[in-house]
Amino acid sequence: MSVARSNYQQVRAAQEKIDAERKQLIANMMDSILYTEGAFSYHDLLVMEPGEIQIMIDRFSHKIETENNARQSAAGKKSVSL
Repeated sequence: MSVARSNYQQVRAAQEKIDAERKQLIANMMDSILYTEGAFSYHDLLVMEPGEIQIMIDRFSHKIETENNARQSAAGKKSVSL
């Protein structure tokens, strides 16, 4: 296999990987828009710094965990009266 062909295949594989990662990133941003019911726009997310995005992810995770714990707690406290 020639060096040029080998390099082309490596470049092509790298490009495909980048394309897949970009599509996943866009999907994650769209999920954030949907899960926050439009609290953020696509443009808002594009201009955020990586540190800000990480803080937002941490806060989302904490919020979801707190809500799940509250739901589980409430479900465990329900009693049936006959």
